[in-house]
Amino acid sequence: MQNGHIASAKKRAQYIKGIYPENQEGQSILLRIEELTAPYLKLQGGAYSDDQTLQQSFIEPEAGIYKSWLLSPFIKTSFNQQNTEQAYTTSWISAGNKIFIGATKTTIELAAGYFKGNNYRGNAT
Repeated sequence: MQNGHIASAKKRAQYIKGIYPENQEGQSILLRIEELTAPYLKLQGGAYSDDQTLQQSFIEPEAGIYKSWLLSPFIKTSFNQQNTEQAYTTSWISAGNKIFIGATKTTIELAAGYFKGNNYRGNAT
């Protein structure tokens, strides 16, 4: 894409495809644009344990869509559980937007959200 300008990139690829129908580059560019601008769902998770009392597990789903270099909304959440003697869990959710500046290969992410920690059970002494 031409620094995030989807319409311009599509127009140029269709122009190439129109003049040279046997040239696969135009079709390849159009397919790549479709791939990069498709809605996405990302799922991340894991578990940690050591020889002490630490046992932690987490899952972090994220969903979003690329509309333009200026508009790429997303939503993320996380659920964490520490199965130590304290049995502490946390969760958070955030929604925001990513701005892509192609010339400098910079991504700016702005988000707001909510965090909650709960269920502390254990000996605090």
